[in-house]
Amino acid sequence: MSISITRRSLFGVISGSSLLLPPSPCNSITSLPEFSSQPIIFSKIILSTTSSTNSADLDRFFKAGLSFSNATQSPKYSFGPTTFSVPPSFAPGVSSFNEYGGHSQIIVDVSSTSPSSASPISTPSSSSSSSSSSSSSSSSSSSSSSSSLPSIAYIQVGVPTYRISQVQQANGEIVSAYGYLNAIPPGLSTTFRAINGLRPDPLMLICVNVNPADMARTKTFYAKEVGLTEVPPSMYPLARPNSDGNGPFESAMPPNSFYFNGGGGKEGGGMGVLLKSTENYLVDERNRLEKLINLGGVKKFEFEIVPNDDVKELLFYDSNMKKGDDRLLVDPVGNKIRIMSEFDH
Repeated sequence: MSISITRRSLFGVISGSSLLLPPSPCNSITSLPEFSSQPIIFSKIILSTTSSTNSADLDRFFKAGLSFSNATQSPKYSFGPTTFSVPPSFAPGVSSFNEYGGHSQIIVDVSSTSPSSASPISTPSSSSSSSSSSSSSSSSSSSSSSSSLPSIAYIQVGVPTYRISQVQQANGEIVSAYGYLNAIPPGLSTTFRAINGLRPDPLMLICVNVNPADMARTKTFYAKEVGLTEVPPSMYPLARPNSDGNGPFESAMPPNSFYFNGGGGKEGGGMGVLLKSTENYLVDERNRLEKLINLGGVKKFEFEIVPNDDVKELLFYDSNMKKGDDRLLVDPVGNKIRIMSEFDH
């Protein structure tokens, strides 16, 4: 007995089966295949500003300055559709990344009252450093000095184009612009870091400042309480193709720091969380903080971590939660985190 199979009939059988389809998601929030293996997604950052903030300036900062491309529902900003499904108009191999689904989102909540004021970020002045140098013998018993850092150092995006002139015209504050841009939107106080690069979703990560003494419990919090997965340094995401993070245009993962995302891999869906050790501020670039120079024999700074006054919530979606079991948590450095059971785009 022989079986005759033509090429046409073979492809007909294959196309009608599940061989060419991604595995069906189990307990997944989304139908997107790259998200199907991860139960939790970091999807939204909710910022707060006052009603006196010029909405046109915000739009110009995000859209013209940082190239957010899907800001049609201001004050909601993203780089593409936020629905966790493939848009009907998306054509694989033809459409661009910003036409695909699953993009993370920045929401600016406009309030009639001003955000709660945080302690100002202080830096050692050169005069105080000089005086400590001249009296190092009397201060040798004190090996640390105190200063403040925001709980979120920056929100990072990797975009093909950013425009410093548009950021300035939007009344944004330029913190630094050597190699990559650190800028603060009008009416807000959290820094956005823009790297000239290419990402499927340019909204990459938030960087959280953590003192070394608090690093272990902060790692445990994001792994156990939130449900993220630690990613090894070799898989830390970079925006620039073929970049090793050692040039002036993009930084590798800082030493003694840790990166988490929802999928565990280099391209895990949704934004990631970088826990940056404050030890790096002794030698690293400044982020609303001048470089700390060892002039007075000070070997280590102990920072006070102050929650960003304009960051209202960090929003995660967990497919393993029962409907209605949403949780509001606070991480060890003061950031408010909401974990939801249902996706609301």
